Amino acid sequence: MRSYFALLAALLPTVLADTYSISDTYIGQDFLNSWTHEAIQDPTNGRVNYVDQATALAENLTYANGDTLVLRADYWTMNPPDPGRSSVRIRSNNVYSTHVVVSVTFLVLGSSLADTSYP
Repeated sequence: MRSYFALLAALLPTVLADTYSISDTYIGQDFLNSWTHEAIQDPTNGRVNYVDQATALAENLTYANGDTLVLRADYWTMNPPDPGRSSVRIRSNNVYSTHVVVSVTFLVLGSSLADTSYP
């Protein structure tokens, strides 16, 4: 019985291991062309107003410049009326069947830069 578990334990990492590679890269304006802004009601029933891409660009919630892309919520309007603070909700135009990792460099209102990956 122990040898069975030892064999299973030895094979398990091999069975579960897989190789991933970068299939898509979006930088700056490419991101805006490859993702859809969803102007939908907040599915969590919070106080947020998700806007479409044209509105996000007009309200400076989204913009691309060179290799920089900014996506943010409206932080300058005090006590926004219902449905709430304007923000950006995005969805990839591509469909992925395995694993998606988004690597982001971000700046939080004057804080230092940090590299982060969001699975």
